[in-house]
Amino acid sequence: MDWAIENVSLLFVKDEEGARRWGRYRWADVRDERAEVGTGIHETIESIHTGGWNFPPLDDEQNRIMEQWRLLNERYTITPHRSEFTVWGGLHRLSGAAIDRTSWAGTADGLWDVTDNKTGEQWLNLFTDLKTSKNTWPEHWLQLSALRHADAIMVKGEDGTWTEEPMPEGDGTAIFHLREDGFKVTVETDKKLLDLQYEQFMSYRRVWHYKKAVSTYEKDRDKLAEMKF
Repeated sequence: MDWAIENVSLLFVKDEEGARRWGRYRWADVRDERAEVGTGIHETIESIHTGGWNFPPLDDEQNRIMEQWRLLNERYTITPHRSEFTVWGGLHRLSGAAIDRTSWAGTADGLWDVTDNKTGEQWLNLFTDLKTSKNTWPEHWLQLSALRHADAIMVKGEDGTWTEEPMPEGDGTAIFHLREDGFKVTVETDKKLLDLQYEQFMSYRRVWHYKKAVSTYEKDRDKLAEMKF
């Protein structure tokens, strides 16, 4: 709607069908633009935390978001342990080697200790997610719970090989929501809720697997039927 209002003069020079075709997939362009905003913020904060040098050029919106990050760090003390790291979950190893079909991998934005300087509350080894989107959604918490329940952290060595490291004990998960006009930090430490969120995630994962399996089976069956003719 905002895009249509901003581009009303361009829409008016097209016929009705042309305007529909032009605007139908504008949501994808907006999604990609928002992803670019988030990528720059993620890379900047990762470099701050790791002492790296990957500081991308930031536009005015991103600079305003980074000002909110500065204010956030006045309110919260963050001790980063890892940034942008890979975990492996749902292994369900059989005989110490085989991997169950429900296994999955994912990337976490951070593993941080966080202290609220206003209240004195402290949380250790929070799996954190940085968001610059307009809103956060329940699915974000499912993703974080899955990462928190992973079996191992995967570490890539200088020779290109991957090794597993044990998951650390931690207090829970957190979303750091950064916008131009403010920030919000939400921490979840309820172990029962974290477990339920993980089970919900794995249920979706199994549904996805069987949906894909049914589709593959039907395609293979149809190809076999065509060959018989």
